[in-house]
Amino acid sequence: MEASDVLMMELTRSVKAFLQVFHAALLVSLTIKRTKHDIKASHGVASADGI
Repeated sequence: MEASDVLMMELTRSVKAFLQVFHAALLVSLTIKRTKHDIKASHGVASADGI
């Protein structure tokens, strides 16, 4: 196996790992936003700003 092949494999592996972490972080942030929105909606049902 050539050095360039090994390099490409390592690069692909690190990119995949990064994407997994990024995707997990995105899901967590979306869940937090949704939860905050639900809390606002449940507490401020008759709020004037309508958020």
